Amino acid sequence: MINEKVLFFIAFAISGNMLFAQSLDDVKKFIDKNDYAGAKTAIDKYMADSKNAAKADGWFYKGVIYNEVSKKDETKNLCTNCKWEAFEALKKYQQLDAKNVYMVLENNVRLFDLYNGFFDQAAKLYNAKDYMAAYESFKSASSIEDYIKQKGYEYNGFKFSAVDTSLIQNTALAARLAERHDLALPYYQKLADINLQGPDHLEMYQYLAEKYLAAKNKTAYDAIISKAKSFYPADPYWIDLEIDQIDKKDKVALFAKYEELLPKNPNNYALAYNYAVELFNYNYVGDPRPADYEANKPKIATAIKNAIAIKGSADANLLMARSLYNNVYDMQETIAKIKGTKPADIKAKADQKALITKGADECIKYADAAASEFAKLTTYKAREKADYKNALSIMEDMYNFKGNAAKALEYKKRAEFLK
Repeated sequence: MINEKVLFFIAFAISGNMLFAQSLDDVKKFIDKNDYAGAKTAIDKYMADSKNAAKADGWFYKGVIYNEVSKKDETKNLCTNCKWEAFEALKKYQQLDAKNVYMVLENNVRLFDLYNGFFDQAAKLYNAKDYMAAYESFKSASSIEDYIKQKGYEYNGFKFSAVDTSLIQNTALAARLAERHDLALPYYQKLADINLQGPDHLEMYQYLAEKYLAAKNKTAYDAIISKAKSFYPADPYWIDLEIDQIDKKDKVALFAKYEELLPKNPNNYALAYNYAVELFNYNYVGDPRPADYEANKPKIATAIKNAIAIKGSADANLLMARSLYNNVYDMQETIAKIKGTKPADIKAKADQKALITKGADECIKYADAAASEFAKLTTYKAREKADYKNALSIMEDMYNFKGNAAKALEYKKRAEFLK
């Protein structure tokens, strides 16, 4: 946008003193007096004559007058959209006057002034949070800019860039904030088409991908995802988006997608952890138990260990502790089912107790690791405090399993202290 708005008027020759706009001289009188309300009335009367409307001059004056009328609060409501009508009038003038005499004399400044007017109007509307009106004004500024570029006009050495990224972004954002995503999309797509990239533009590609996905526009979605991944290959968003496309109820498809993505992203903690959570929830949360309940246990352990290897977080360690905790209780149920007193039964019980002790020790190790991470926090969110207490309670239970009442009491008191 040009920084200074330089407007000037040609000195018009005035002749005659008519009461009605039978010639342009009547219009010029009002212009010379800066009476643009009167000038509008006069030009409207003049242009109402079809013979006058067929001439170029009247359209030029209409453009000049309507633009000036649009600038003042007391006159801007004299027409529905004075600025746009001014633009249409100046275009009509240029169609009728191939030499563009009047506007060449002014270096086509009025077109640039109209662009400025719409841009400034849009900015004010945007700041007032009237986003739909701001969008319309930005859109009008864009149309005028496109016309100026098409004509190849410059003003005092200024010319618009081939792609005005700032204006396009402003137009898109105004439409988006007005909840008119159908209007925002084409403008963002223009920027994607010129391969606009950099940290500031990542969110734009995410927005486009989300909207194309929601619209089930696979062609546009695939194209934008391919481009975005090439610009932002390390961003985890694209992985999340791929997973979000899978029906969460279709566990076979969901797990297959994780198993497809994990080897390609071996250091992605979120991906590894979320896969472990999905497996854990599938196996341990809800009834009835899945048919492959027992077979899933080693798979869950491996998945959680992979996440911990990337990042030994409190969450991942607690998840492992909870998994092992469930397994210990499963082994308790197995012992309870052994009712016999034969040597084989006694041995089976002893074997299970040994496994429980081993499982309890392993569970304590991970619960303690989780608790140690939580203990480092100086303030706690509600979830963090609940998880910290969960880790301590798990250790209390596991020490009870092992018959170590003193240790169990220690962790019970620590959990109570957090209340």
